[in-house]
Amino acid sequence: MHAKKINSSYLKQYGAVVLIYLLILSVFLFKTRFVLLDPRLWYEEGIVYLHDSILNGFPSVFSNHQGYYSIIPSVTIYLSSLFPTKYIPYFTVYVSLLFWGYFFYEIFLYVTHRYPKNSIGKIFFVLTIFLITASGQEILLNTITLQFITPFIIYFIIKNHHELSVSRQILIWVCLLSGVMGLLFIPLLYLKYFKKYKVLFLFIAVGVLFHIYSVIFYTSDNRTTITERLMWNVSYKLQLLKDKDYLKFLYKNYYLIFFTAFFYYRRMNREKLITIITLLGLAVFVDFTRVLPNLDAERYNCIMTASVFLVLCELMNGIISPKLHLPLLIVSFGLMSFKIPRLLYSDFIYCKGASWKNEYKKYDSYLPAKIHPCGLNIEKPTK
Repeated sequence: MHAKKINSSYLKQYGAVVLIYLLILSVFLFKTRFVLLDPRLWYEEGIVYLHDSILNGFPSVFSNHQGYYSIIPSVTIYLSSLFPTKYIPYFTVYVSLLFWGYFFYEIFLYVTHRYPKNSIGKIFFVLTIFLITASGQEILLNTITLQFITPFIIYFIIKNHHELSVSRQILIWVCLLSGVMGLLFIPLLYLKYFKKYKVLFLFIAVGVLFHIYSVIFYTSDNRTTITERLMWNVSYKLQLLKDKDYLKFLYKNYYLIFFTAFFYYRRMNREKLITIITLLGLAVFVDFTRVLPNLDAERYNCIMTASVFLVLCELMNGIISPKLHLPLLIVSFGLMSFKIPRLLYSDFIYCKGASWKNEYKKYDSYLPAKIHPCGLNIEKPTK
């Protein structure tokens, strides 16, 4: 009898979210089926990182590209370049898949703790995060755009773990060195972990200094600097106000609504305060440093929308009335459901005419080889 009660308790606690995970796993595998069976190389992975690895070898691991340093593609593609060209995409696709799998593992831990008795809340939280992230075509299963997921891996580790294993400390460090967005979480990491893990913060300090050095003194193929992007975006927003296009301004800057909510609910503990500032700061940083201010590129929308959704969840945790939690989650899911028609769309992330099984032979022969997304080509550099 006692065993039956325990089994029933576990089923109630985990059953709903396990079923949802099986559903999203099925959707994810369906959407990425071609990429998983016949791994492909993404454009920047080939034209930037692989190009550097072939020309410069191991020093390419420390190279700055496109105005910032990102450790995951740098290390992954260098290691892949030590093997036959045919197998390079297996490294990039499956390393990316590993990070995606861990990302949703941490979400599982979060919902089981955050909504222990609310199965419906778990369902809508997981589905909303899945729609925000996995609907994007640009960020799936390549090492370049993992930087739009790694900040949230840091966030969920902070929310889920008071103690950090060595492997999680290393993962945090890797995520902080994957682009610059994760650096915004350093104050929150300091607040929660500094007293226990001073060695971790020594490595973080070294990583931050390397980031600063690489951004200031980089010599790379970067097309635009962060400062230039900032000026473009500020000019674009000012032009919207000058043209009195207030609806478009609000649509482009919807996260400002949450600044209002933030000031309204200003009575909160220090950790929550820093968390919300960090998430809103992440949205602002991405919005003001995007390459194309007038276009809704999926990679930017993904991280901005996810940041704002997590701010809403932070406000719901101990600030907004519990009666409103489920309605707000349902509304969030409803708004994200507009992405559902694109959820199963895979033509953009996998171009059948650019199968690397055939194209790598051209690449090794120093001929133009087709690469993803469709219509783009790369050539192997000569040393």
